[in-house]
Amino acid sequence: MNSAPTNQPKKKGIAAWKIVVGILGVCVALLGLLVVVVVIFVSTQEDSFMKDADLARERGTSFGKTHDQRECVTDVLSRLDSAGTLEQVIDRIFLDECLAAAQPSDNFCRAVPPKSEFLATVSWRLQACTEYGKPSNEDCGRTIGEIQEFCHPKPRKPDSTRSAP
Repeated sequence: MNSAPTNQPKKKGIAAWKIVVGILGVCVALLGLLVVVVVIFVSTQEDSFMKDADLARERGTSFGKTHDQRECVTDVLSRLDSAGTLEQVIDRIFLDECLAAAQPSDNFCRAVPPKSEFLATVSWRLQACTEYGKPSNEDCGRTIGEIQEFCHPKPRKPDSTRSAP
């Protein structure tokens, strides 16, 4: 006797959840590959970056000795539009050293809020970038964050390797 099933729907295609799981699996694999590529890139570029950072410290100190604090900021912001992400990091290192070595500018830190005051920081950065000719420039805002670090330094932790007197 040949009995054929009746009224049973035929399965068509792959279940939607299997497609979603497959896509998520591919995304996780690509993310893992991206992490590996970034780690390899950073490890191969670390020496070069450290040399660039040391050079930026030297240049910042040297420039600061013959300029005032506002000129340090103007110099760094003049390179901002042509600088990539790594160059901007190097420029912030330059700025940090330059500000420390520079001649004080009148009222340089007067209106600068600490980074902990978020709303005041946003307002100040927008205003300062506009004054430096970089209105609505996010890179400018990140760069002049160094001014906040300079004007409101974090307290240093005591060096635990030193013995008490």
